[in-house]
Amino acid sequence: MTGPARRSRSVIRHCPPAVPGLRWNVFSLALPIGNLPMPRLPRVTAVRAAIVGTLTLTLAGVAVAQRAQPGADKDAGGGRSVYQRVLKSTVWVVILDDVGGGRYRVTSGSGALIDVPSRLVLTNYHVVRNSPTATVMFPIFNKNELVAEKEHYQNLILKNGGGLKGKVIAKEPKADLALIQLDRLPAGAAALHLAKDSVGPGDDVHSIGNPGASGALWAYTRGSVKAVYRKHFRTQGAGGEGAFEIDARVVETSSPVNAGDSGGPVVNGGGDLVAITQGHLADESARSISYFIDVSEIKAFLKATGHNRVLTQPAVTASSTETKVEEKTPPKDAAADKAEKTEKEAAAKLVLAQTFLRDRPERARERLEEIVKNFPDTKAAKEAKELLAKLKK
Repeated sequence: MTGPARRSRSVIRHCPPAVPGLRWNVFSLALPIGNLPMPRLPRVTAVRAAIVGTLTLTLAGVAVAQRAQPGADKDAGGGRSVYQRVLKSTVWVVILDDVGGGRYRVTSGSGALIDVPSRLVLTNYHVVRNSPTATVMFPIFNKNELVAEKEHYQNLILKNGGGLKGKVIAKEPKADLALIQLDRLPAGAAALHLAKDSVGPGDDVHSIGNPGASGALWAYTRGSVKAVYRKHFRTQGAGGEGAFEIDARVVETSSPVNAGDSGGPVVNGGGDLVAITQGHLADESARSISYFIDVSEIKAFLKATGHNRVLTQPAVTASSTETKVEEKTPPKDAAADKAEKTEKEAAAKLVLAQTFLRDRPERARERLEEIVKNFPDTKAAKEAKELLAKLKK
């Protein structure tokens, strides 16, 4: 995954703020599962972009719309047309981590569907880290109108155990890339086609992400490419957490990015994937400089992990034989609604228990026993019993 010896190098430093560094853009907070509505987010400040502790969010600057260069798009529809084309390929990636006391650290980022047959979602390494699983949400439509309100998706995942379950199957920290394989896809979900060539200075790019400071998901941003080059740098969140080294070809643009945008697709005017969001300089004076992992790194990653087919296949849309796109539905009767919520709550707890199987089997056993005890008539309880039997062997 490394390239030529020529490279530029920058090191992130937390203090003082004027020293250039690079910050990645995942969003996280801690909250009790099922205790909704979600807490209000604090105001956006112009100090730094990242999570401070587990309850507060501080972002660097306010996202400013970038004026595009006339005629740069390959299609006559411009940004709106590109957005509609890419939207059903974009996902919200959520990682749930038990922090004890009935509370969970919720870390979220973005991603892009790049393969329908294998159900592969591309995102950043720093979004998934060491988590073996992830919960993924595609855009939901109500009578062909996008449901953009974040609270709706939060309720589905945190309160009702919804979302698609995925397994992290490949990671490459040096390029900050990861692959998630989903158990199924909603009908209409479309895979992005990888661009044949990288973008260059002066080209317009379009990105979609899920900024934590916003009350909406599927946020669109337009920017202009400043440079494309190999860069060796150290990246981290605010406060220095999760620091690691990246040595990759990057696309430097004027696109503003925020916590939660990490892993989101960056496309050209034709809707082809040219990069994914990585982070931005921590220096407030250079806030308009953002970094994206170039498509050449994505291709090298896919080859190295045995997914060469993705490089040549045309864009594919999931058929109607797959799971239907989730939509808002009329209220069910009280008994059926309660049973469904119980099933979803048990399923969510099972996903959390499974995250402990490899490294903390005792903790996993405790969680599985709780599911069997508290949700005896659910499918999750049945699966929990099977897992407990395996742990005893």
